[in-house]
Amino acid sequence: GGSVLGGGGGAGPGAPAKHSPLFAATDDTPANFVCPISLEVMTDPVTAADGHTYEREEIEDWLRNHATSPLTNMELAHKELVANSELQQDILRHFQHRDRACRRFMHM
Repeated sequence: GGSVLGGGGGAGPGAPAKHSPLFAATDDTPANFVCPISLEVMTDPVTAADGHTYEREEIEDWLRNHATSPLTNMELAHKELVANSELQQDILRHFQHRDRACRRFMHM
């Protein structure tokens, strides 16, 4: 198998191209905002059966070829993913607040 951090690479025709992250992680970015597979800030966080949260596209790619957790390597009870909308809102609020603070600083 290939590197988990590589993002899979086996995308078929019609698969979305890997995109640049919408939000760039910085030193003040909470660790739980970052997908443990891509190491990028999540925009569509979902919780898997292992209780960990991942970027939807990354964990879906992982689950196509694995029945285990990418973090623990333990077998997953199921492959269903649950949207973590509370975390998604926290991420959006964090970056909106940070962007407003940056704009205020730039216009001083």
